[in-house]
Amino acid sequence: MKVAVIAVSAAGLRTALRIGRCCPGARIYASPRLLDAAGLQEHEGITQLLPLEGDLKTFTGSLWGRRDALVFVMASGIAVRVIAPHLKGKHADPAVVVVDDSGTFAVSLLSGHLGGGNDLAEQVAAAIGAVPVITTSTDRHGIVSFDLLARRCGWTVERLHDLKKISSAQLEDREIDVYADENVHFDIAGPWRLDRTGRELARARNGAVLVSSRLELPAVPEGVPFVVLRPRSVTAGVGCRRGVEGARIIAALEETFTRAGRSIASLEKLATVNIKGREPGLLQAAEHFGVPLQLFGSAEIAPVEHLFTVSPFVRERVGAGAVAEPCAFLGSGKGAVIAPKNSYPGVTVALAERTVRCSREAGKGPHEPAESR
Repeated sequence: MKVAVIAVSAAGLRTALRIGRCCPGARIYASPRLLDAAGLQEHEGITQLLPLEGDLKTFTGSLWGRRDALVFVMASGIAVRVIAPHLKGKHADPAVVVVDDSGTFAVSLLSGHLGGGNDLAEQVAAAIGAVPVITTSTDRHGIVSFDLLARRCGWTVERLHDLKKISSAQLEDREIDVYADENVHFDIAGPWRLDRTGRELARARNGAVLVSSRLELPAVPEGVPFVVLRPRSVTAGVGCRRGVEGARIIAALEETFTRAGRSIASLEKLATVNIKGREPGLLQAAEHFGVPLQLFGSAEIAPVEHLFTVSPFVRERVGAGAVAEPCAFLGSGKGAVIAPKNSYPGVTVALAERTVRCSREAGKGPHEPAESR
């Protein structure tokens, strides 16, 4: 999570520096006057201590869309006024947390669920000894909302416009129908009914949540609000010739997902043999989809390659008898192969899907640093 911490007073700058220690990679902003008065260029490992140039409202606009979270160390009224012109919607706005300059309260102000504002407020509060202030209704009533679950698990949410209706039904203790693929397991209490077949969704009245990597989903009665959660559960094993361009690999991946009837939003990682780890095309494809590239040595592939069709030619070239299928299998934690090897000019792709386990605390933890955009 890319975090910016903004301070407008000397006391606020001291608090901002404390916050920076619990958010690795955070950028700390304060006016040049404050930085000069404090004599600060670097502070205890926080190297991204930067000047706040111009007026606060314009400066905030320059960060909007470039940082995942903004922490304002100032009065909440000031923060509200400076962010107001930049608001777009819960699907696009960063998380916003406000901390008073003495570090007494950490208020989750915006994008508490999908943006991670609530978790960040709790993280900051725990680090500096503040009181976290969370005002979202589901949290206050001890209910795990599905958008919060999706964010903590790293899932994609489709049909965001119906989320509010689903949350309202939860708050009113009305039963929600949940359809989930067989590989998705829940350990979350609440007024909802789990359906593995999709047939029970025909009786849904209050709302439905569909948790699936599949493109073809069970039908929900007309007029019933529903959302689709796409778990990051599919590993794509990829083999390729030397020098194959990234666009070709990207197209092969998209075609394989379509053939398999799966959503590309459920792609968790790419996997290949380690000799291909520096192929520019593979690296470009991983960057395009925003997923990691996992590498396996021939010694790791050898114990499982007999499960798949092997090729003496491939063994001679890369040291393993097969690449796409065993790498997908291993990358998914030896999950189910849902798409055997698909061959394209210069590229092979196979898909495997792992078991997904969801709990109340899934994904809750420190925010990891990320490179700047």
